[in-house]
Amino acid sequence: MIKSGINKNRFRPSSVIKDIHKMSKNFIASVMDDVEVVAKQKTPIDTGTAKRGWKQQRGNVVNNVEYIPYLEDGHSKQAPSGIAGPVIKEINRRYKKGKYNEQQ
Repeated sequence: MIKSGINKNRFRPSSVIKDIHKMSKNFIASVMDDVEVVAKQKTPIDTGTAKRGWKQQRGNVVNNVEYIPYLEDGHSKQAPSGIAGPVIKEINRRYKKGKYNEQQ
């Protein structure tokens, strides 16, 4: 909820813009944290290297393990649908259930 910049006597656009910027940063951070967690949950486990490979870098969730493309292509009985698709589906489910609505 936008908490500053608007009251019955005065409208301060700069405060509203700051609130919107802060809210959007918090939303993106929350989603990206969940993407990392869910990616780890959906990653097949043999040695655990691929699961441990998920990291956040410059606003992205990445995995630099050399065989991650094969897992993404479904070359694992544990994750025949790959990883990204199921992660996106789960994040979308959480969004629809209101997980990312602003916390008061």
